[in-house]
Amino acid sequence: MKKLLLLLLVCCSFTLHAEWYEVEGEAIIIDNDVDIARELAVRNALKQALLYAGASVSSLQSFNGGKILSDRFQVRMDGEVRDIRLKSESIKRDKITVQVITDIVADRNKCLSAGYQKSVSLLRFNIRHREQASYGGIYNINESFSRLLYQSLRKNSQTFDAREFINQNIGFSGSSLPLRGNLTSHEVKQISKSADSQYIILGSITDISTFKPAVNGIAKILAGDLPDRNFRLNVQVFDGFNGSLLFDRNYSKVTKWEFAKHRIVDTDTLKFWRSEFGNALELIIDDVLFDLDASLQCKSVEARVIAVDGNEVNINIGRNNGLKLGDRFLIKHTGSYVDQFGIHRKKETNSSSQVEVTKLYEQQASLMTVDRQPTGNVQIDDLVILN
Repeated sequence: MKKLLLLLLVCCSFTLHAEWYEVEGEAIIIDNDVDIARELAVRNALKQALLYAGASVSSLQSFNGGKILSDRFQVRMDGEVRDIRLKSESIKRDKITVQVITDIVADRNKCLSAGYQKSVSLLRFNIRHREQASYGGIYNINESFSRLLYQSLRKNSQTFDAREFINQNIGFSGSSLPLRGNLTSHEVKQISKSADSQYIILGSITDISTFKPAVNGIAKILAGDLPDRNFRLNVQVFDGFNGSLLFDRNYSKVTKWEFAKHRIVDTDTLKFWRSEFGNALELIIDDVLFDLDASLQCKSVEARVIAVDGNEVNINIGRNNGLKLGDRFLIKHTGSYVDQFGIHRKKETNSSSQVEVTKLYEQQASLMTVDRQPTGNVQIDDLVILN
């Protein structure tokens, strides 16, 4: 849905570059509101350009007549949007496609790991209050939403190598302290190991209740019998290697529920996703993807040692993650101990020796020490960190 075309590169310093991007974005037109659809298409396209350039954006400008007018962009220290222009737009049936040209200055060297994709797996989100799903019979909304988010990660993320959609229930309620609830740090690490991923994404749909808005007069007549519906979501990301919480964010939308009261709605159909409520969920998915990319793109690239054969060490990331022959890593030895309170603690020790990529495969690589000396006491489940 989104295409990036690098038009021009001008060096401004050793670390900063000004680049023109031509970006294509699409959005569904709801209730014949072309202006809102145009804004959404531009916003989605610009997010991709900003992430690709290494910048971050927290809000969207409004535009008119092909030129962005207001100045509500808040670009952080690592990037600057100099100019945005609407090049063209086309409307076909209920879809608008826009082409935007934007001039972005960004620090391409802001972090070593930005050019590498981290392995991630997503567990099926749950519904905190399943009784709320009875209106419309949308008991499968958690699986439908989770699967679409996973597919979007695979297709659109610049930061992640999405490896597995785990379609299973787990004990996660979206609380602020999940590791002190049903899901433990040990379980997160076990899930990470079985899914062969550095990061694990969890989520909970915390509210899908319906309500009648308080309106009177003509507005009440126009509203009819159809209620509004909430959609509130909590998303968390854990480092699967140490079990720590890295990302915790809430999202919410309120839109009209367009389906009749007693109708059972299939949340896997195009009709559902083309509805106002379905379109709102797609916007939330877009926001989640952008926030994940912006928050985690500079986290360190780590991998698990999956085999040791003489002087050769095999790890569980490879060409799909952006690795190249000659990339260098440091080895981190892992272990555990029990403290005086009987709690299992993880112990990590950094090795002084460097290893480099000597063979590449899609999702794994072989490493040897830079000086081709023995790797020492490297063991399976040790970690390597991009140096």
